[in-house]
Formats: sequence, structure tokens, C-alpha cells
Amino acid sequence: MSPKEAKFLREFLSRQGLPGLEALHALHGGRTSRVWKVVSAARTPLIAKLSRQIDSTEMFPNAPDQEWRALIKLCANGVAPAPVAFASNGAVGSVLLLHAADRDAAPDASNLARLLLRIHRIEPWDDLPRLPMTPDAILQDGNAMLRQAGATAWLSGMRPKPPLLPITLDARLIHRDLVPANTAVVDGRHVAIDWQCPSIGDPAEDLAHASSPAMQSLAKGVPRIAARDLVAAYPDRDVRARFRQMEPLYRWRMACYCHLQASRGAAAYEQAVTLECEALEQACRQAHR
Repeated sequence: MSPKEAKFLREFLSRQGLPGLEALHALHGGRTSRVWKVVSAARTPLIAKLSRQIDSTEMFPNAPDQEWRALIKLCANGVAPAPVAFASNGAVGSVLLLHAADRDAAPDASNLARLLLRIHRIEPWDDLPRLPMTPDAILQDGNAMLRQAGATAWLSGMRPKPPLLPITLDARLIHRDLVPANTAVVDGRHVAIDWQCPSIGDPAEDLAHASSPAMQSLAKGVPRIAARDLVAAYPDRDVRARFRQMEPLYRWRMACYCHLQASRGAAAYEQAVTLECEALEQACRQAHR
């Protein structure tokens, strides 16, 4: 943590009525945020999350103010922890304070599928970004990332063909990054954390990202969940059918994203590309059965 970040965080916490602030314990956070457990003599532990706008990417924009609004709306639905306070400093970033939750209880496929369904059934609010859902739009996203990365003939050659008649679904609230590591337990129930890029879009995309071997590989220490297990546990039959049609496209786009991040020097994404391409090949084989 830089001196500016430390000063910003300490000043923010001092304004929250936390007499007897005893310690900040660093926790394993996401790829774009730093997270601490805040221990004080006055109240139960809280979580402080420091985010920087510079850490946004094409697939996963980092919008801390959007996360704050999402937590306010969604904690009442039992799919997110309760927020406490929020502040932004353009020169440093944004800090979010929320009630602590148990992050050690990793979900199994059934827990994660039920959590996704609960999210997808919530009415989205109007100021959320609306994502493209057509096969052509998904492929165009991947093509744009490949152009930025350069020298990607091998990955271009893996581009899947779009389904001729994909099942159509209404756009729904989606999390976009609900890998098992982005869950916690509150009052005995799994909830979603890291709400920095909620959107209105395809619930099949949420299934694809949640089960992405690339994205799961970047979260250390959390058991992985296979796509077949997650999809089998997801209760909505139409979404399951849509996912099976669209999976190759979402896998290919994720591989393009990981390749772009690797081309920018993010070494962890090199192995992620390989893992997602393996899942892409398997999805293509299943689509042609």
C-alpha cells in the first residue's frame, strides 16, 4: 500500500466512528483491489476494500461506485453483504467498507448454481450497463481484443462458428465474475462479493464466467467447479440450453481476453489462455455431437 493509499484509508476509517481501531489485517483480494479486515474495540469486524480505476479492463471494468450502489440494492435480497460506507478520491482510488463475511467456506456446484439463479431473478436497475448478447457481438468482442494483442493467428483459427438458431432469453441482472472465490457466507447462506461490474446481460455468460477454468485458475486456494457440474445444478432449463449453444463463443472470447492480458505482461494469464482453450475445444466437441 502506497503512503497516499494508507493516508486515504486511515482518514476514511477515522470518519466512520471506529474508536479503538486496533488493526488492519490484509486479506487475499481480487486481481484489482486490496482488502483488509478492520478490527476495532467498538464493533464487530468490517472489511475495507481499496480499488483503483486504473485496474479496469475490457471484460471486467472496475467501477467502485457501481459496486456501492449494487450492494445497497442487493444486500436486502440476500445475495450480497451489507455495505457500511464509501468514499472516492480521484488521485488515489475508492474505498468501500462493508460488514465482514466468511470467505473460507467455498461453494460447491449446487451452492454456486443456486446463488446465480437468485441473482438472475432480481429485477435489474436502469443505470446498469447493457451487454451485447448476440453471437456476432460476442465474436466481435474477441476479434477486437485479438487486434489489440497482435500476432494471434493461432487463436483466430480457433474462433467457433455461431449457432444458427440460438435460444433467446430476456436480458437479466448478471454478476459477470462470480467464480467460487468471489463468494462468501452470511448467516449461513452464500452471497456474491466483488460487485464492481454488475450488468444487464445473458445469464449464460454468468455460467460461462463462473465455470471458466482460466478465471478460476487466477483465484488461488479455492477448489474449482467444472462447467458440467455447475450447469447440471442450475435449475433453469432454458438457461442451461442457451449455455450449451453459446459456451464455445464465451470460451473463445475469454481466451482472447486472457491472451490480451498476457500480451500486456500479466504472466498469470499465460496459463489461463491454455486452460480456456482446452475448455473451448471440449465445448466445441460437445456442440457437434
